[in-house]
Amino acid sequence: MLWWSTVAWAAVPDPVTWSASAALLAPGAAGVVSVKVVIPPGASVYQDRVAVVVPAEWAAAPVALPAGTTRPDPADPTATRPVWTTDTTIDVPVRAPASLTPGAASLTLSVTHQACTTGLCWPDVTRPLVVPVIVLAPG
Repeated sequence: MLWWSTVAWAAVPDPVTWSASAALLAPGAAGVVSVKVVIPPGASVYQDRVAVVVPAEWAAAPVALPAGTTRPDPADPTATRPVWTTDTTIDVPVRAPASLTPGAASLTLSVTHQACTTGLCWPDVTRPLVVPVIVLAPG
């Protein structure tokens, strides 16, 4: 059984980070934003605890998460869960709002994950992820 404590969470920061590539989109156009979950060696992310939320005005389709590798659950050795143990890229479908004007813009996604290392799991973490967007001229 794993024991979690607020002191442990505060003393050891969650090692997982997120990044995104700039997107090139015309107003009203659909596209894909590539979001990367950076998972350092020795850490894992529960695939079933990952969420990427796209603001309604940018939403194009549901986000499909890559499959994880099924492993024993450290919190319950009788169960298995899908996990990611290496950097993972998520393709996020988006549609640029038609009201955008050409130039620089940004899209703020909400990303959530739960990470673990041997003997320590953090609570779910939700963070904003700002994606730079280059808005192309229509046509």
